[in-house]
Amino acid sequence: MQLRDDAPWSGMTVARFIEQLFDRDLANQISALVESRIPVEELIRKTTGYTPDFPDLYIVNEELPYIAISEYRCVVSPSFLAHCLAVGARNQSIPLMGGLGSAVVVTQNPLPAALIIFQWSIAHEYYHIAYRHSELLERNAQEPLGDYAVERDADLCAVAVVYRLTQRVIEVPEERDVEIRILILHWIFWHLRLLTLGNSETSNTHTPSTERLTAIAMKLTHLPLTVRHPVDVELNQPTTRARIAPIFEALQYFDAEFLQHFGSPESGTISDELKRFADPGGISLRITEAWQPMENTRRHRAHLQWLHSGTFADGANSARIFRLPDGGNSNLPASQLPSS
Repeated sequence: MQLRDDAPWSGMTVARFIEQLFDRDLANQISALVESRIPVEELIRKTTGYTPDFPDLYIVNEELPYIAISEYRCVVSPSFLAHCLAVGARNQSIPLMGGLGSAVVVTQNPLPAALIIFQWSIAHEYYHIAYRHSELLERNAQEPLGDYAVERDADLCAVAVVYRLTQRVIEVPEERDVEIRILILHWIFWHLRLLTLGNSETSNTHTPSTERLTAIAMKLTHLPLTVRHPVDVELNQPTTRARIAPIFEALQYFDAEFLQHFGSPESGTISDELKRFADPGGISLRITEAWQPMENTRRHRAHLQWLHSGTFADGANSARIFRLPDGGNSNLPASQLPSS
């Protein structure tokens, strides 16, 4: 979320906030969270060429989980930090889909997941600054989907940052790289789903969590293994195609678990989102198409290509389906999925 520079506010520095906490374990965890922004800043500078200082981080007394940025400050509420830690604490064992036959087990310390959640969130905000999204919106004031487009850009660029940072700390053989992607998807899934639980998902700037998560899963699918590898825009590489089933199967599995515990929220389900994701009149395709002329960039071109190709559309000839724990399914074109 972007703040107006003249918006009224009152807050305190992170250092002062931490000093005032009586629970030292909590203070140490929050300190670790906010310090995790440093490698995020470094990687964004390296990949974008952005050189100015990023805005200082302040704590604001907002009741709801809240994080936002302007040119002069980045603000976060205590409840947002608590949310990151709470989501991290609940994700203890993460079953992996796609017949990988293994599970990633997170320690009892909530920090591993919480760090990824916070890093993704702060990277999202920093990209608003690094790519001057507020100026972009001013130049494209006539574009009705402009706000959605820049938020999508921030979502997807932040996913790439988290993936590269996680690769540094979780080393797996190349053939198991999809497990890192599923791990990241799992943490961001529960972050966004629980963040919006009980709150209206109607927004002038953000699309519903199901739509955001489906786009994030797409990004995790086509991100190349290293920055030296080209983006597989046309979905030609077997390694890219092989990621589709496990990543999207996992996304639906996570959603089935969420629905089992919390019921169907206002935003609907991931399965419903997949069925309309590549709809020519749907919001996802229209946002992606609106983004291209706004920025005149090649970022996320794979999204546009994949959506135009109908890769994630509901095809009449779909022979391959993803099986869900409750017996449900969502059809995806068999031609776009790896063979069994």
